[in-house]
Amino acid sequence: MLISLCSKIIIKFTLFIFLLVIYGVISTPPEDPIKCSSNNTNCTITNSNGAFPDQSICKASEVVYPTSEVELISIVALASENNRKMKVATRFSHSIPKLTCPDDDTQNGLLVSTKFLNNVLKIDVDAMTISVESGVTLRQIISEAAICSDRQ
Repeated sequence: MLISLCSKIIIKFTLFIFLLVIYGVISTPPEDPIKCSSNNTNCTITNSNGAFPDQSICKASEVVYPTSEVELISIVALASENNRKMKVATRFSHSIPKLTCPDDDTQNGLLVSTKFLNNVLKIDVDAMTISVESGVTLRQIISEAAICSDRQ
């Protein structure tokens, strides 16, 4: 009788924990780390924590959001021709130090955001590889892999 009672308690507790994990945990991605005062110009960037360790503000004169590799190449080429300093800002800016700051002094810096470079390019089931663009989230990778495995 005691073993049966303990088993029931363990089962109920396990079920409770499972439901808590499934339904009780709500996660949302952090807000966009790049903020601009007017149409992608006069911008600031933070990391995913909302501030850099030294609490300073990282500024850039402009941010661009390429949507393809061709567009990215042309943006980098134009910035290089004009001797503009540029940095890449990932979708959620996980940089702890200020590695994403293009140039605090001249306000001529350019941020290149990977936010819209978010496509899964190729899934090779035999090689067990997935080719993605740099703005893809882990959630997208898992979803695409699951869809691909369902087709197998």
